[in-house]
Amino acid sequence: MRPWALLGAVLALLVAVPAWAQKRVALVVGNGAYAEVARLPNPPNDARRMESMLRDRMGFEVVRVNDGKLRDMDQALERFARAAQGAEVALFFYAGHGMEHDGQNRLVPVDAVLEHERDVERQTLALDQVMKAMRGARVRVLLLDACRNNPLAGRMVRSAGGSRSGERGLAPVENAGPGTVIAFATAPGRVASDGAGSNSPFTLALLEKLPQPGEDIRVVLGDVSDSVETATGGRQSPWTNFTGLRGRFLLVAGTTATPPLPVPAPVPAPVPAPTPAPPPARSGYPVAVGQAFRDCADCPELVVIPAGPFTMGSPPGEPRRSNDEGPQRAVTVRAALAVGKYEVTFAEWDACVAAGGCGGYRPADEGWGRGRQPVINVSWEDAQGYVRWLSGRTGQRYRLLTEAEWEYAARAGSTTAYAFGASITPQQANFGVNVARTQAVGSYPANRFGLHDLHGNVWEWVEDVYRESYAGAPNDASVAVTTGGTARVLRGGSWDDFPPDLRSAGRFRGRPDDRGSVAGFRVARTPGG
Repeated sequence: MRPWALLGAVLALLVAVPAWAQKRVALVVGNGAYAEVARLPNPPNDARRMESMLRDRMGFEVVRVNDGKLRDMDQALERFARAAQGAEVALFFYAGHGMEHDGQNRLVPVDAVLEHERDVERQTLALDQVMKAMRGARVRVLLLDACRNNPLAGRMVRSAGGSRSGERGLAPVENAGPGTVIAFATAPGRVASDGAGSNSPFTLALLEKLPQPGEDIRVVLGDVSDSVETATGGRQSPWTNFTGLRGRFLLVAGTTATPPLPVPAPVPAPVPAPTPAPPPARSGYPVAVGQAFRDCADCPELVVIPAGPFTMGSPPGEPRRSNDEGPQRAVTVRAALAVGKYEVTFAEWDACVAAGGCGGYRPADEGWGRGRQPVINVSWEDAQGYVRWLSGRTGQRYRLLTEAEWEYAARAGSTTAYAFGASITPQQANFGVNVARTQAVGSYPANRFGLHDLHGNVWEWVEDVYRESYAGAPNDASVAVTTGGTARVLRGGSWDDFPPDLRSAGRFRGRPDDRGSVAGFRVARTPGG
């Protein structure tokens, strides 16, 4: 078990209400027997197995609908909405046909006949309605195995001249709301497999990974993604959105899910003087691991990521690797670390200039805008000027990440080429097949640590001197390489690069005074305060 998972398990034991007593409700829908197109064999099987697992192994009260007509789905949703009021967790699982129409995701009942665009609103269920029904719960989890190729949508696209409706996949959900986690079986706009056996690859991975005790849901769904990619040979990469979730959340606590048996009352005995409870474990920052904070209104937002070990560099068999990505070695982040949630923005840089810092340098934005766009045309030396100003402004020690810390933050517990799996899509990062410019920070999904844009958007300067090998490099991630040359390291790839350059292990080098439209940076802060 990872160290932070163990901590989560311990904390789960200390909450006022035991995990077995918390209300957990679920709505499970499996639609396969479609009236207008060939049936999907697996969704009803997926729903039956999901219901059994949620009820018997995870303590959920479950409402299940198999081969639901629109009326069936509406009635079940009303029951679910009532049950979700005051619940600790509300979980929605859907397997079957889904589609994006006019920017909105729709779930398709088995009795839907979609020949014209006007049929969609009348004969399908909007995902927004499901999310609204779940609002009464503290945490909301939506798992959609609804990205199968949809001939109903295709028929409607042809009828409407292809103007508004999508034939393939779902649209990303950007504003999920607080306390919400969403997972699609595959990336937005892509098609998922129904599976060669009796269950889809996504559902099989959920059945295996969801019941893991003591694991944060980000880690669990990351494991689901890894399993799906392995099972499909990298052809299918699940998509997740955790941006509405703050702090750690365990679907299954690190203890048994059944209540303890009553024990006889003990014989009264002298009561010793109470021993003061030890103070809660601290991260060294104003908030706990997994949470975000700022030291000032104009300061970058930081996320506290957990300590832990990882393997740095790429394995010899990783496609398109370079020789400078090895040899692989074990490295440890020895303490929780506050890392910029986003790349430093123009707004944050311009605040430095307005306050008399950053040498008064106002970098060009190439006509792409300032504000929440990542600052570009800044060198390693410029970045050092910014962190010096920020440290003086806040009284805290800000700095660039070391190269090892950067890779640890980018991997976020993954061992694949990208934090999202063995491959990466234009829906997960800004790179050479997207719009040929930077995008506002946070436009793409966060990784499991809650950090955005470590893949793509802009290359990020880190502290280290560039060397062509990791031989002899430190195993303590907080120690930067400072000898062996003058060039500095950049990580993560940019809007102008292609996937091989975006890999977690990928490296680039530049002179400390180099400036360009593809380079920016991210900050870290050492503990204290």
